[in-house]
Amino acid sequence: MIKRIIMLKFKVDAEQQAISDILSKMESLPSKIDGITSVDSGVDQSPEGMNKGFTHIVQLTFENKDARDSYLPHPDHESIKQICMPILEDMLVFDCAV
Repeated sequence: MIKRIIMLKFKVDAEQQAISDILSKMESLPSKIDGITSVDSGVDQSPEGMNKGFTHIVQLTFENKDARDSYLPHPDHESIKQICMPILEDMLVFDCAV
């Protein structure tokens, strides 16, 4: 199993509705792409102030490395990237086997 953690830092002028739409589209991916077993997203809730400006997180769980590799060029993933990239200031992606 592969876990992908995506930390997102949106531009200051990014509209909340656009951010919500992106997260909703991400959460719908298990019904569209084989091998994605779950997607969770949320807003930083830590009181420690160590988020370095990253405000949102998306966590995807893939059945295996092949499922993750199939997701990367998938049209549904690409369409989310098209609406996300213009309003992103920064992003951090981390994959690990669990």
